[in-house]
Amino acid sequence: MVLKIKITAIVMIHDQPVLAKQLIHTLLAEDIKVIVHLDGDSDPAVRDQLKNSFQGKIEFSPSFKCSWGTYSLVKATLEALLSIRRLDWNPDYVLLLSGSDFPIKSHHALCAFLENNHGRQFIQSKPISEKWVKGGLQEERFQYYFPFNWRSQPLLFDWAFKAQSTLAHFIGTRRIPTDIDLHIGSQWWALTWDACTAILDLVAKRPEIEKYFKLTWIPDESFFQTLIRCVVAEDEIICDTGLTYFEFDEKGRPLVFYDDHFDHLRRQPFFFARKISNHCQRLRENLHHVWQEKTTCSSTPISPNDLVVTKHYQDFLQKTKV
Repeated sequence: MVLKIKITAIVMIHDQPVLAKQLIHTLLAEDIKVIVHLDGDSDPAVRDQLKNSFQGKIEFSPSFKCSWGTYSLVKATLEALLSIRRLDWNPDYVLLLSGSDFPIKSHHALCAFLENNHGRQFIQSKPISEKWVKGGLQEERFQYYFPFNWRSQPLLFDWAFKAQSTLAHFIGTRRIPTDIDLHIGSQWWALTWDACTAILDLVAKRPEIEKYFKLTWIPDESFFQTLIRCVVAEDEIICDTGLTYFEFDEKGRPLVFYDDHFDHLRRQPFFFARKISNHCQRLRENLHHVWQEKTTCSSTPISPNDLVVTKHYQDFLQKTKV
């Protein structure tokens, strides 16, 4: 069977560019087009190294200094989408990946899955009334203003939050833009290009949406998750799951995978995993070979209903090196 699905990957590189280069090499090996967002704080030499390594095979979107929990991550993603539009690539699907991600299924299996489920949007998108966040704020993210950085300005962050939560009893909370039904979920997704362009057009048409999310806490977990509901009419084609496998501990921190988790990752019915440890070259090499296979394995999903984490969480915790 000849697979004709066209895929573009946005790779967000914040640190460890050498490891991100391995991911890019793996994607390019199967003709996936790659656009890179390199964090604005990165050494300029890193950009030159990537350019020299891939000799025009990748493109770069405008760089932004990205801080966790802020709108900068959303802005970087939007600019990457605008770059894809300017390049006129017109993919079938866009994957949003981190430089610490890596495939855990074959490219053949990924293309077959996307062809069989073409038109579906693979993004976690849960109502904010449904508990999703572990060990942190959820509905409060949208009720109050967050002008301060939690990591670099923790005292101001806490002061602003406490002041607003007190004043809310008298003056109420933030006003949500009209016709917006807030949703929340993982930052990492796979969307059709039609959906991506519709989101770009919506943001351009309604600047108040960006204005609202710029002062929302951790908007990369709500911006696209909310706007996909505005541009896709049929609720059933939003699959409420991405293609990337991840797990969090009880404090909401992402778990890290090591060399001895190869079998665990292969059992998962997803196509990518995060985070792969910076120190596990053997795991990356083994997964690279998996990516190039021309067959599918027993855990390869057939429909979106199969994209459910297998129940090995406790086993995983016992093996993970903290």
